[in-house]
Amino acid sequence: MRLQRTILQQSLYFLWLTALLLLITPLSAHESRPTVAILQFSDTGTLDIELTGNIEAIIAGIGPDHDPSEFAKAAQYTVLRKLSADDLSKRFDAFTETFLSGTQLLADGKPLTLTVTDTNIPEGTPDKARDSVIQLTTTVPENAKTLSWQWHKDFGIAALRLHSPEQKDVYNAYLEPAVKSEGFDLAKLIPEKPKMGQYLGAKPTEYPDWFKDSFLEFKDDVAEAAEEGKRLAIIFHQDNCPYCNLLVERNLSQHDIQQQMKDKLDVISINMWGARELVSVGGKTYTESEFSAALRVQYTPTILFFNEAGKLALRLNGYLQPPEFKRALDYVTGKHETKQSYAAYIAENRVESANEELNKQAFFEAVAKDKPIDLDLPETGYDKPLAIFFEQTSCPNCDVLHNNVLTDADTKAIIEQFRNVQLDMWSDTAITTPQGEQTTAKKWAEKLGINYAPSIVLFDKQGEEVIRIEAMFKSFHTQSVFDYVLSEGYKTQPSFQRYITHRADVIRETGKDVDLWK
Repeated sequence: MRLQRTILQQSLYFLWLTALLLLITPLSAHESRPTVAILQFSDTGTLDIELTGNIEAIIAGIGPDHDPSEFAKAAQYTVLRKLSADDLSKRFDAFTETFLSGTQLLADGKPLTLTVTDTNIPEGTPDKARDSVIQLTTTVPENAKTLSWQWHKDFGIAALRLHSPEQKDVYNAYLEPAVKSEGFDLAKLIPEKPKMGQYLGAKPTEYPDWFKDSFLEFKDDVAEAAEEGKRLAIIFHQDNCPYCNLLVERNLSQHDIQQQMKDKLDVISINMWGARELVSVGGKTYTESEFSAALRVQYTPTILFFNEAGKLALRLNGYLQPPEFKRALDYVTGKHETKQSYAAYIAENRVESANEELNKQAFFEAVAKDKPIDLDLPETGYDKPLAIFFEQTSCPNCDVLHNNVLTDADTKAIIEQFRNVQLDMWSDTAITTPQGEQTTAKKWAEKLGINYAPSIVLFDKQGEEVIRIEAMFKSFHTQSVFDYVLSEGYKTQPSFQRYITHRADVIRETGKDVDLWK
């Protein structure tokens, strides 16, 4: 009887030992494999961590030095190994809080808040432990100097790999369970921000002391000017505007222009971003910036000329060189708006150059001679935005545009993404406009109020005018106007001046200089 009991006990022990060996055998082939942790800063400045390892072992708490007698952990591990990818993912979701509390990433010794952003768990196989991937992210304080890693002993060995944008494995560390890594120098891991590009070409301007010191009640200003046989001119400017500087130092410094303005005009300057309160001719109260926005002032300098009754006689949007500016002054001070349009006046008083042909560009749409130009909007809209270049022969400013501005590679690269059509603003070339109207280039220019050559009118893909260039611009401003339409920036930012400021900042953040006067 005793012999039988002994045999039975030995048999039971053998069965228990066999079961235990079966439970832990799947562990033996991979029990000491470390979890590989790759740490790298993203382009947005967050620190991303990718962990590749045995999630089942992490959840069960089985490390390389596990005690085989811990039957419960071994049993849990075996159960986890048999789970499908979806079921194991759910188990890890339930384990996440424990996992994050046991995982520490420290900046200058202070723990950072880690967030699990994704897990990738494959289907398991009986004979091989699966490698699952856990994605985490965190934000490191901007002034942090060092970074270190430590996690719970039950999570096993960690093999750290720290990458920089320029080099993989800037740091490597093989950490036994619960061992804290050394502090890694963050300066070698964080992407080096490019040096901020310079902002060139901005020029402060001192406005003439003969400008009127006004209470900014424009109805009264119109009346006071009329009493002295003058008219009122309002100049919109902004700080550091190089075109405003050019107006003052090049145009207004010329004796004939200066004397004509002193004798015939009361001139008031308005800062388009200013906060001074004013009262319009119509009696409405604004701040300077509100008044500028209400009048859709997009460029500086913009100049409004009023007649004796407070009606607008002429508006100039942007800088004109001295000959064109003097012609505009003659038109206003000679009260020619009562006799003819400004466009007609320009046609009779052209500032000419020796170039008797229109300037050519490879990006201009080829137009057959004496053949109508069809700009009619298709039902589906244009496939690209439309740019109409209104020019003329014997045009010095057209020559400047083509020889000095459109030769710039960055400017051409943007313009080439438009459908570009060049028109002689005085020609009888037949045109079908985006609105389907059949007319001529000359009549369309008159209808659009084209008063300057060259003028560039930009339309969106729906055939609606967005903005136009009708003054002298350098390369950066020209390409910014085209980019304003191409990027559809006008849909979210109605102020072109705010758009161009933001665009300049974005370019400078890449390390490139922005030169307003190039």
